[in-house]
Amino acid sequence: MDHRFKKIMAQSLLLGVLTNVYILSVVVYLGLYDIIWTPIITPVLFLIGYFLLQKDKIKATQVFFAGSLIVTYEVFVHTHSLGWNSGFYYYIFLIPAVFLIGGKWKKITKTCFFYSVVFAIICLFIFYFNQKGLYSISSEATSYINISNFTLTGFVILVVISYFSKTVLKKENELLRLNTTLIKQNDKVVNQHNNLQVLMKEIHHRVKNNLQMVNSLLRLQANEIKDENVVELFNVSRQRVLSMAKLHEKMYGSEDLQHINIHEHFESLIKGLLDSYATDKEITLDLKTENVNLEIDTLIPLGLMINEIITNSLKYAFINRNQGIITLHLRSLNHQEYEMIIGDNGTGITLKDVSDGLGSKLIKAFTKQLNGSIEQLETSGTVLKLVFKETN
Repeated sequence: MDHRFKKIMAQSLLLGVLTNVYILSVVVYLGLYDIIWTPIITPVLFLIGYFLLQKDKIKATQVFFAGSLIVTYEVFVHTHSLGWNSGFYYYIFLIPAVFLIGGKWKKITKTCFFYSVVFAIICLFIFYFNQKGLYSISSEATSYINISNFTLTGFVILVVISYFSKTVLKKENELLRLNTTLIKQNDKVVNQHNNLQVLMKEIHHRVKNNLQMVNSLLRLQANEIKDENVVELFNVSRQRVLSMAKLHEKMYGSEDLQHINIHEHFESLIKGLLDSYATDKEITLDLKTENVNLEIDTLIPLGLMINEIITNSLKYAFINRNQGIITLHLRSLNHQEYEMIIGDNGTGITLKDVSDGLGSKLIKAFTKQLNGSIEQLETSGTVLKLVFKETN
């Protein structure tokens, strides 16, 4: 049973003590000292149950069923002593009233309890209906006791129900207050999140614009240079800058600032390289990406690595060839590691052949940054396998 039923039982026990004080006064007034022990022992038992309940030495359900037996016994004793018309049978209806307020009972418990109450009421009716008690008292006194018992029973039920209603209302108000507070806090968090989203988008937008400005500056500078080799170096640098700019552009246009559509990003990146280096060739892109989520700290070095490898393929793999295939396959090995297969079906070069170039050094640096390893596969063309981990 919950804490609420414990409070109701404590209240009921105290009311039981007061009720027995009343019964004791009636017994003393009538001089029925033979049954005086009942209203004396019962409140003592109720007080013991109350203190044990407060100290959590006994369960509220145990107190309830013990108290129910005591009340039933008292009803039978006093009805037997003072007769049916004294109205002590009213008190037996207090038991189901408290039981119903208790709430969370098992079905078997409910069934057994109500059958027991019905059985007790039937027994009272069979043995004592319209019967006079063991002790002879005047009809006026009997009538007075009947009215007093009826009034007291109704009062106790009213107090218990009122207390229960007050407790429930208080709990509902507390839940309503907590719910209102949670709604306000949730709205505040949502507003903060939305503001942060707008801020982050603005940052990505500004970074993209700045990188495009750097690209424009590099292009303008390259236009002033006559040496083709130096111009090529500028163009390669521009592609590296554009690779980062494209990522920030994707982040700016994405609803989820933590992740973007990787397939679309890689496709846009590689097609940009194809437009720059393979305008006179028919290059097919074989792009396959699993549904993986990579954060920007991982995508930046990975994108720059793709830029370097694909640039090398487009510059050197398809010399004297009008057709070719660029391959990029990305998949998740487990929740920590990923595998990327990237390369071409061109003439084929080895990593050793380009080990002294800046591009090769950048590839090695990005591999280290991704906590990965890279190797060349034994197949036609140049195909590399990169196994890496997401950067934290």
